[in-house]
Amino acid sequence: MSQASVAVLNKRQKIVSFRVSEEEYENLRVASENHGAHSISDYARLAACRNMRISEPPDLRETINSLATRLDDLQREMQRMSRRVEEFR
Repeated sequence: MSQASVAVLNKRQKIVSFRVSEEEYENLRVASENHGAHSISDYARLAACRNMRISEPPDLRETINSLATRLDDLQREMQRMSRRVEEFR
């Protein structure tokens, strides 16, 4: 079942409201159209919920950043080793 289907099954009873400038509204309108959202409200809700999921586990983000750094280090080391192998050929 898709997220959209699940969202329809979850009855929404709470309202969140916030003000935006004309420029922010236009940016939201364009972004919602570009992402195929049904409305600006749907787009804003999806963006907010996506942001909550991303920011929930700070330990996971730190782990990912650490792994990315280690992968970069490994890539540099493999390139260095490849150059050394080529020198001996």
